[in-house]
Amino acid sequence: MKRSLLVKLFLGFLASTGILSLSILLFSFRATQKLYTDSVRAELENAGSAFIPFARTLLDAQKTDELGRHVHEISALNGIRITVIDTEGVVLVDSDVDPAVMDNHRERPEIAAALTGITSSSKRYSISTKQNMLYVALPIKNGAETTAVLRLSRYLESLKNLVHNFNLKLFIFTSSVFAVSLIFSLLFARRLMQPIQEIAESAQKASGGDFTQKVFLPRNHTLQRLADNYNRMLEEIKRYVGELSQQKEELHAIISAMQPGLLVLNEHDTIVLTNDSLKRIIHTFNIKGEKYWKIFKEPALFDIVRQAQTEKVTIVGDVRIDGRYYQISAAFLQSTNETVLVFHDITEIKNLENMKRDLVQNVSHELRTPLTAIKGYAETIEVEDTETRQYLDIIKRHTDRLINIVEDLLILSELEGGVHIIEREKVNLKVLIAHVLKMFSTKIDSKRISIVTEFGKRVPSIYGDPLRLEQVIINLLDNSIKHTDKGEITIGLTRQENDLLLTVSDTGIGIPKEHHERIFERFYTVDRSRSRRLGGTGLGLSIVKHIVQIHDGTITLDSTPGKGTIFTIRFPIAQQESGL
Repeated sequence: MKRSLLVKLFLGFLASTGILSLSILLFSFRATQKLYTDSVRAELENAGSAFIPFARTLLDAQKTDELGRHVHEISALNGIRITVIDTEGVVLVDSDVDPAVMDNHRERPEIAAALTGITSSSKRYSISTKQNMLYVALPIKNGAETTAVLRLSRYLESLKNLVHNFNLKLFIFTSSVFAVSLIFSLLFARRLMQPIQEIAESAQKASGGDFTQKVFLPRNHTLQRLADNYNRMLEEIKRYVGELSQQKEELHAIISAMQPGLLVLNEHDTIVLTNDSLKRIIHTFNIKGEKYWKIFKEPALFDIVRQAQTEKVTIVGDVRIDGRYYQISAAFLQSTNETVLVFHDITEIKNLENMKRDLVQNVSHELRTPLTAIKGYAETIEVEDTETRQYLDIIKRHTDRLINIVEDLLILSELEGGVHIIEREKVNLKVLIAHVLKMFSTKIDSKRISIVTEFGKRVPSIYGDPLRLEQVIINLLDNSIKHTDKGEITIGLTRQENDLLLTVSDTGIGIPKEHHERIFERFYTVDRSRSRRLGGTGLGLSIVKHIVQIHDGTITLDSTPGKGTIFTIRFPIAQQESGL
C-alpha cells in the first residue's frame, strides 16, 4: 500500500508539474517570438524614420546612384535590406538585388499601404532573395503627398536563430527547476507517507484487537496533529471495546441465567439467539441458523409471531409445548427488524387454575342439591308465629343467594374450562331482548324506571347459542336495573360496518374510572354492601365477558359516576354470517 500510494502521489505531482512546465514553455516560446518580432519591427521603423529625410533629399535631386551607394553602406553596416520604390511600384534602389531584375512592387501589401500614407509591415517569402523576410514600409512624403516608399527588411532566419537560442536557455532553466521540483516532491512524499504507513499498520492491528501500537511524530512534522488525534481515538476505541466486551459478557451471563426461554428471530424468521432454558424446552441444542417453524410445530406460536411482526406491538399468548404450558411474550424490534420471544413456564399456574376450577365445580355440584333441599323444606314449613316466619324468610333469601352463586360458578367454570360446547344457530337478538324484557317486567315496574329500545334498520341475525346470548342480555339488564333508581334503561341494536353492536345503557349510579379495568373479574364489586343488599353474586359481568369472547366478540365499558353506564358489545357480522 505504501509503494502504491507513494507512486500515485509522485505521479500526480509529476503530471501536474509537467503540464504546468509545458504550458509555461509553450507560452514563453510564443511570447518570446512575438517580443523579438515586435522589437525588430520597431527597430526597422526607427531606422527608416531616420533615413527618410536623407533619401527624400537625394530623390528630389534625382541622385539615384548616390542614394544607392548610401543604401549599400547602411545595409552592410546594420544587416538590413533597404529598398526604395517610386509611386508606380518601380524599384529604384535595393541593397541586396539589382533593381533592374526586380518585379513591380506596387501590389506588395506593405507597399500598397505605404503609398496611402501609412507605415505598414508584413512577413512573407521573398522571391528575390529566396528567404523569409520581415518588411516595414514607410511613405516618403513631400508635404502631404507621398512621392516614394522606403522599405526596410530583415531576414527572419537570423531572428529565428536568436529566438531559438533564447528558448533553448529557457528550456534548460525550466527543466532544471522541474527536476529539482521532482526530487523535492519525491522526498516530501516519502516523508509524508512514512507516518501514514505507520497509522495504516496500527489501524490494521487495531482491527484485530491490538490497541497498543501508537504513532509518534516530531512536533514540527506536518502530520503530527493527525498522529496525536489518531492516538487519542485509539485510546477511546480501546475503552469502548472494553466496555462493550464487559457488557456483552454481562448480557450473556444474564441471558444464560434467565429462567424463561429466550428466542430471537431476524427478519427472515431465522433463529439468531437462544438461551439454555429454551434449548431445554425444545430438547434441542443446535438450532441457531434454523427457521423457527422447522423447530416448533405449534400453530398458536406462529399466530403470535405473525401478529407481533404485522402489528409491530408486543403480543402475549399461551402455547402448549410437549405437554407444558408457556406464556409467550413476542416483541418486534423495529430498529433491527428482529422479533424477541420470551417463554414463561406457567404449567404450575395452569394446573392450579384447573384444580381451582375443578374444586369450584365439584363443590358447586355438591352444594346445589342440599341448598335446593333446604329451600324446599323451608318453603313447606307453615308457621303462625310472626318471629319464626321472619327467620324462615331470611333462610330462604340467603338460600336463594347461595343457589344463584352456585349456578353462576358452574356456568363460569364451564366457560373457563376451555371446552366451549355451544349450539350455534341463527339468532334474532330483537326477539331475545323482547323475551328478556318480559321476564323483568315486574322488577322494572316496581322501580318505576323506563325501558327504551333503539333498533336500527335491517339489523341482521347472528349465529350463536341462543341460551348463552340470552344470558348476556339477562345479566346486563339485571345489572342496570339493580344500579338504576330513576331515569331509564336503553337497549340498542345497530349495524356498524362489519360489526353488530348491542348496547345497554342506564342513568344509574355509574362506575368510577379506577374500577373499569377490573369490573369483569370474578367476584369483583364496586360497592360490596350494595351488592349484598341487592343479592348480587359478583359473577354476572365475568360470565358476560366469557360468553361474548366465545362468540368472537368484544365488550367495552363507558361510565361516569352519577350519570350512568354504557356496555357495548361488538359481534363481527362477517364471521357470524358465515356460521363460524
